[in-house]
Amino acid sequence: MTPEKQRRNVVYRTCGGIMVIAILLLVVWLDPPESWHVFLLLETICVVAFGISWLIKGGFLGILADKKPTPAPAPT
Repeated sequence: MTPEKQRRNVVYRTCGGIMVIAILLLVVWLDPPESWHVFLLLETICVVAFGISWLIKGGFLGILADKKPTPAPAPT
């Protein structure tokens, strides 16, 4: 496992943990209609965490991407 892969796994687990905690907080604090602001805040946190993990997985930003091996020179 490359160091970049290990770092990506940490990001995935962190984002997953953030999503689980936000969902649990939704269940605990949900008391409509007074808590819609809390609901939207926690939902936004979930969506942002999911988006970060998706962008990392897709390699969109190139952050934490595996290094491409340099091609060997052709024999002459």
